[in-house]
Amino acid sequence: MTWLLAVCVPGLLMLSTFGLQRLEEALHTERTPADDVTEYLERAAKAAPAPAPPSAEIRDRRAEVPARRSDDEPGLPTRSYAHARPNPQFHRTQYANRV
Repeated sequence: MTWLLAVCVPGLLMLSTFGLQRLEEALHTERTPADDVTEYLERAAKAAPAPAPPSAEIRDRRAEVPARRSDDEPGLPTRSYAHARPNPQFHRTQYANRV
């Protein structure tokens, strides 16, 4: 019975390699990356950009956000940061004194 396994496994491996080689040859195309880039740029040029909404619509959509500014960053909005406090239910693990 083991002779059957010793004969069939290498034979199946050889058949699968030949099949995969034929599959790779069928999928292989002679294209360079430059061809892909030019095709992408052509498709991007053909696509028409969406028309911009009127300026009145943009002003209505704008949300009012209060901006906090610090002294060292005069033009940038910054957020205040609250430090997290430890959970009082869990205490630190007491390690043994190794002295």
